[in-house]
Amino acid sequence: MSEADFPEIVSVIKQLGVQPESVWIMPEGVTVDAMDQASTWLRLICQDAGYHYCDRMQIRWYGNRRGT
Repeated sequence: MSEADFPEIVSVIKQLGVQPESVWIMPEGVTVDAMDQASTWLRLICQDAGYHYCDRMQIRWYGNRRGT
């Protein structure tokens, strides 16, 4: 996901009739570096749209492994 994809996400959320406070968005990425890069812009956009930002702590704690 990139910043350019966010308008599509907003459109889908509106089509579904979901309230912003019910939306949780995680950064895409299987490495800490990729998630850090995404979080810099994603956190701000989520905050502005009224969505919740949720980090992928399992990647931070255990890396990209199955079963975590």
